Amino acid sequence: MLLLAADAALIWYAMDASRASVLPASAAGSPAQLPVLPESTPTEVAPTPVPTPADVANAAPVSVVLAAFDDRVAYRAAMGSCPTARGVVEVTTDGGATWAPAQLAEASAPAAITVISEVEASVLAATVDDCDAVAFRTFVQGADWAPGPSFDSAWRLDGAEVVAPSGTRSAPCAAPAQVSAADAASAAVLCGDSTVATTADGGATWAATAPVPGAIALAMSAGDAGSGIRLLVAGQGDCVDGVQAGVLASGTTSPGALGECVTTDAAPGASTIAVDLGGGLWLWTGTQVLRSSDGGATW
Repeated sequence: MLLLAADAALIWYAMDASRASVLPASAAGSPAQLPVLPESTPTEVAPTPVPTPADVANAAPVSVVLAAFDDRVAYRAAMGSCPTARGVVEVTTDGGATWAPAQLAEASAPAAITVISEVEASVLAATVDDCDAVAFRTFVQGADWAPGPSFDSAWRLDGAEVVAPSGTRSAPCAAPAQVSAADAASAAVLCGDSTVATTADGGATWAATAPVPGAIALAMSAGDAGSGIRLLVAGQGDCVDGVQAGVLASGTTSPGALGECVTTDAAPGASTIAVDLGGGLWLWTGTQVLRSSDGGATW
């Protein structure tokens, strides 16, 4: 009996192994079938953005104008658009501690201020009725203003054009943000792309720098032609929430050592600088008006 059971088990095992080694006709000679996965939509991988550094961000159009005679007398105005902007010019005779406003008759949007002496100055503005350029002069330290010819060194912006004292119009860049001049021939323009364009021939030709990191305003004064441009920059280095002054020397593309950081919450375009006839540097940013006798190293 034991022998018969063993024989039967061996016969069963041999038959089962034979069945396992035989493939179905449909699978013979064919590769094993892989499972079918559901279709998926390829995920688009966005290219890694190239950041635009804050220090080379576009410069906003400067919306305020400042001009100074010395360490006591200065003039300022908010610019705006004609005919809605007020034609108001303010004067200080105590170094910026107090300001006295004066309304320009039938005028709007002051665009440029030129200071000639302690009591003489001129303002370029626009007429309220048709927004044509008009000049006002004072011979009494801003206490009274009357229409009259502007002084020879008055430059202004008119949209995307720069207008020289001679009336010559030019476009040194696509979006000029501010113009300042040393005289009737020499001027500098801060452009919206943070470059600085300069002319020495009354706007007939212009030369531009590379973008200047953080530049938001510039200033020239009588005698500055060829000696450099005063620059106001924002958000540089540790001065994240403030502005600093420096000098863009002739032939260079960036200002030298920057001065003391002045913290400000001024809106874009609401900060500017001016150089008085004694070489002092004035700063108007937001509600602050400061003066430096060392080029902005200290205020």
